[in-house]
Order: sequence, then C-alpha cells, then structure tokens
Amino acid sequence: MLPVSDRQIVLHTTKYSENAVVVHALSRNWGRRGFLVHGAGKVTSRLLPLNINEVEVIPNRMSSLYVERDINVLHPLAGIRGNMFKNSITLFVSEVLFKALPDNVTDESLYDWCENEILVLDSMDNNFANYHLHFLLGLCARLGYAPDWNSLLPFAGEHILEVQKLFGASFAEAMALPLTGEVRSEIADSLVKYLEFHSEKTIRIRSLEVLRSLFV
Repeated sequence: MLPVSDRQIVLHTTKYSENAVVVHALSRNWGRRGFLVHGAGKVTSRLLPLNINEVEVIPNRMSSLYVERDINVLHPLAGIRGNMFKNSITLFVSEVLFKALPDNVTDESLYDWCENEILVLDSMDNNFANYHLHFLLGLCARLGYAPDWNSLLPFAGEHILEVQKLFGASFAEAMALPLTGEVRSEIADSLVKYLEFHSEKTIRIRSLEVLRSLFV
C-alpha cells in the first residue's frame, strides 16, 4: 500500500529487535497504536515522550503493526526539553495517555487537543506545577467521563474542594491555585483512579513518584 502522511504524539517505545523499536503513539489517523520503526538508533532523539512528529506510515493489511519512516519533528519543544520539571510532567502525561487510551480508536479532536496542550506546556515560563492536574481533568472530559461533584467525591475524598476549584477555574486560575506537593500528588492519584474506574482499564502510573519528589 502507498505511504500515508500522519501526525503523531510519541507515548512510549519498546525494543523490537537490535535495530528496531515499536513506537506507541497517539496518531491523528489511527488513534493510539504501535508503529514499527527500523534504524531506530538514528532517530532516538525524535522519539522522546510527547514529541510531536510528522511521519510516513505504510499500512499493512496482513499485520496490525504498521511501519513508519521519515520521522520529522514538527515542534522542537525547547521549553520542555530544557526544563527538568517540565520533562517530568511529559513522562507522567505520556504514561497516562499510553495506559488510559483505548487502542485503535480514531479521534482527531482528541489528538488536536493533546497537541495543543503540549504546546501550551512548552510555552509556559513558570507556574506549571498544577499543569498535570489540569490535563487529567481535561482528558476525562475528552474521553466522555466529564467529572462532576457526585462522581468525583468517592475518588477525591478530602480534596474534593480543591478538585472542584481546579475544575471550575480558568487555566490561569488553575495554575495559580496554591497546593502543597503532597496534596497535588494525592489529587493526581485520585484522578488517575477516576480514569481507571471509567475506562475499566488497569492504570498504574510509575512516573507519579517522580512528580511527587520534584514538586514538593
């Protein structure tokens, strides 16, 4: 089949062979899916978590593992890559997307929202410690699990008021909401459990510990 141009957000990579990897990505054309990349050693820097790439994909009717090539970074994300704290957020966000999104469900609007959210984080100079909480709430809504007071209460518990403030705030207000590192971490954990419950998928986020140690 002829190659198809695609935009992708990198979520995770796994080794396939000595010189190939499977790139798990959020694709604008195919949703969350794995793509086989040969000669991976030459493109390692293009496969960082949340990289936004333009690629050529070769569909294969005989296999669910499509091959991709000609990987080009659309946005350098210099504001993220040069900041340890932002990089830790990308690890968290990419892991959540990798584990929470259903396979092979095309949703261009979800892709566009995720790409825009990444560019927003990249552009921020400060006050981004609450960004991943804002992202989680937005993702719940995008996946059709729009939270409200009653549905959040069993998960947020004693932090329900802070979660409601985040949910009802503008982006700037949400970023400025004063939260301790411990509270922020507990809210993130509760929102992941909310996603887990509604998606009926097991979602264990290892990178949450990194955020807990950095944003104190």
